[in-house]
Amino acid sequence: MAVYEDLSRRGERLADQACEGVFATHGVPGQLNGAGSLFAFHFTDRPVCDYRSAAAADPRRGHELFLGLLNQGMMLAPRGMGCLYNRPRRGRDRALPRRPGGGSGRAGPAWRG
Repeated sequence: MAVYEDLSRRGERLADQACEGVFATHGVPGQLNGAGSLFAFHFTDRPVCDYRSAAAADPRRGHELFLGLLNQGMMLAPRGMGCLYNRPRRGRDRALPRRPGGGSGRAGPAWRG
């Protein structure tokens, strides 16, 4: 049970990082929906509760997020869906780059506001 509790905690932290640390900081309307370790990014200012509301999100920004994170070595499905997994990682418990470019010298995601 501790594994699932940890995944749920990490999923909640990812949602907080995305909403407060990324969308709000860059002035981009968006949200992250999820359950436990599963999540999906939606670039819209309206609540996403079904297919139609998800389809109304900005696909261009979603694609830019996909490519930007892929350039940082983070894989999502092209439609912005992903999952977290438990794997011991010494000193690296994060899901999103801490700053634009992620410290790799490459450009950060192009979807910033």
